[in-house]
Parts: sequence; C-alpha cells; structure tokens
Amino acid sequence: MNATSIAATIYNQFEIFRTRDRNSGLRMVPILVDIASESLAQDLERFETFHDSDNSELHKQAAFLVYWLSKVKPIAIQPFQKHTKYITVNEYFAFLLAMRLLDINIERISDSFTEEFVYSLYYRDTSPKQMFYTFMMLDRLNKAVSGNGKII
Repeated sequence: MNATSIAATIYNQFEIFRTRDRNSGLRMVPILVDIASESLAQDLERFETFHDSDNSELHKQAAFLVYWLSKVKPIAIQPFQKHTKYITVNEYFAFLLAMRLLDINIERISDSFTEEFVYSLYYRDTSPKQMFYTFMMLDRLNKAVSGNGKII
C-alpha cells in the first residue's frame, strides 16, 4: 500500500460515509489526509521490512489505519460544534473503514461494542498492537459465527 492509494481509499470511503449520513457539514482536510496516509504507509513499510515480508496482513493494516485516522483526525465538522454527536466522527469513520477492510458487516457488531471501541479511541491511549488483536478476534468471530447474527 502506498500513500496515494491509501489517500484515495480514504476519500472514496468518506464520500460514501458522508452521503449515507446525509451530513454536508463534514469535510476532509487534505493536508491531514496526506499526513495520515503517509504515516500509515511508512508504518506498514517499516513493519514489512522488519519482518522481511512482502505484505502486512489485513489485521495490521486495519490497526495502523485506525490508529492514524484517530490520531490525525482528518474529518472536520463545519461549522464546528463543541457538543455534537460528531465529536468522535474520526474514530467512528476509522472503525467503519477497518471493518470494510476486513470484510466484516458492521451490522454484525453490536452498537455497545462499537460505542465502547470508539470511546476508547477518543478518550484512551491506544496502540496499533492492541487494535491488531481486537481486529484479529473480530475477524475470527465473523468467520466462526455463521449467519447474519451479532458476533459481539
């Protein structure tokens, strides 16, 4: 994954996200998308070099993606509103993007788990390593639990 393709994916998925939510008050800040994309690409490259691997697995890609989108916060709320449901929009968007990358239907994840995960991203110190294990577990549950019911 290179920074250009990562940025393109982020922009594309953001337009789908914004359209679905019908909120024209959300916008991407291009310089922040560039920072997040470049940081993600560098982390993945370092990981692959260190582990002598040609590609990092999807769980690690998802973890670094969520980490950088949550840290850099490329989605801006216009006009800014201090008390809004969109205060954690970057973290929520990052989580949705990770689920899409892992091919996990968000409907299979309970609202309470999503809210707790997003809350942790916003208010707690998190690391890609923690998220890697969480995403690996969600992916395994998604594959192990048949049907369309909730996996967590």
